[in-house]
Amino acid sequence: MVNADERSLTPGDLSAPGTSAQREYERRKANDEAKQRAKWGKLGGLAVALSDEKQSTKAWSSGAAGEAAVGARLDGLASESIRVMHDRLIPGRKANIDHIAVTPGGVWVIDTKRYVGKAPEKRVEGGIIRVRHERTERGLAQSATFFLFCTFIPPAGRTSVRKRSVAMSSSESLA
Repeated sequence: MVNADERSLTPGDLSAPGTSAQREYERRKANDEAKQRAKWGKLGGLAVALSDEKQSTKAWSSGAAGEAAVGARLDGLASESIRVMHDRLIPGRKANIDHIAVTPGGVWVIDTKRYVGKAPEKRVEGGIIRVRHERTERGLAQSATFFLFCTFIPPAGRTSVRKRSVAMSSSESLA
């Protein structure tokens, strides 16, 4: 989600990984603090200092950190033949694309999710007789996990679009 101030930006204006998520976190945090101050009047500053951040607000900060970490690893893969872009606005929408990697074989569109605590786990059910279903569930406890939802778009005339989910702990490499 992109806040109202970012709607006037052009698609190329956001380039650092996690920029829009960090801005959304800061906007939500400021709104939460303003509500606390208004509610408590002269004691508003104290109320803000003693209150925990809302989980929904904190999630934006965690997401921005995850996007930045994954973006740094993707930047390490960039070369003459691999171009990497981050935090691209989708024209006419409030949404963004976290990462795009353009390779000789096609384009990867990557959405990053960061989990702290329990890591997601991919479950596959069915197959030969029943329809195959893939779903993501919370898995075993880990420190920090990045879950990448990747869509591969091949050049025209090649094979069809492929989608993949990749879980990666904070100590793993993308290579």
